[in-house]
Amino acid sequence: MEFEPYRIMAIEPLPFPSRKERRKALGEASYNVFHLRSRMITIDLVSDSGTGTMSVKQWRNLLMADEAFSFQKSYDDFVAKAKELTGFEFILPVHQARAAEHILCKLIIRKGTRVIANHLFATTREHLIRCGAEIFELPREGSGDINLKLLKKRLKKDSVVILSVT
Repeated sequence: MEFEPYRIMAIEPLPFPSRKERRKALGEASYNVFHLRSRMITIDLVSDSGTGTMSVKQWRNLLMADEAFSFQKSYDDFVAKAKELTGFEFILPVHQARAAEHILCKLIIRKGTRVIANHLFATTREHLIRCGAEIFELPREGSGDINLKLLKKRLKKDSVVILSVT
C-alpha cells in the first residue's frame, strides 16, 4: 500500500506586536478596533465568524462530529449546559450572532421603535430597518465611544427601547 509521507496541518503564524506597536496602532485607529489592521491582532475577539486558524484538536472534533441532520447529541449537551450556566428554562441556539439579531429584532422591534447606538454592524442595521426601527447612531468623533452629550439630548427627547454600545 502506498501513502504520501506527510501530515495535513492547518497553521498560521500569529503576529505578536510589542506593547509600543499596539499602543501606536490603537492611536492610529482612533481607538476603534474595527480600524485595526489584522497584522496587529494576535487574538481576534471582535467576530463570531471564526477568523482564526483551527487547531489540530478542533479539526479532529470537526471531522469526528455527528453529521445527523437534526437532534445530534452535541445539541442536547449544549442546551443542557446553557440552561445550567444561565438558569434559563428556554434556550434557542443559533449558528451566528446575526441569526440571533434577526430573531431578537422580529420579537421586540416594531415600526417606530427607537434604537440608539454608537455604531451598528451592517447586519444589525439591516435587521432594524426591515423591522421599521428609527435608528440614531451617535458616535463620539475620533473614537468608538458613544457621544454622551447627544445621548443625553436624545434620551430627554424620546423614549428609547434599545441602547446598543458595541
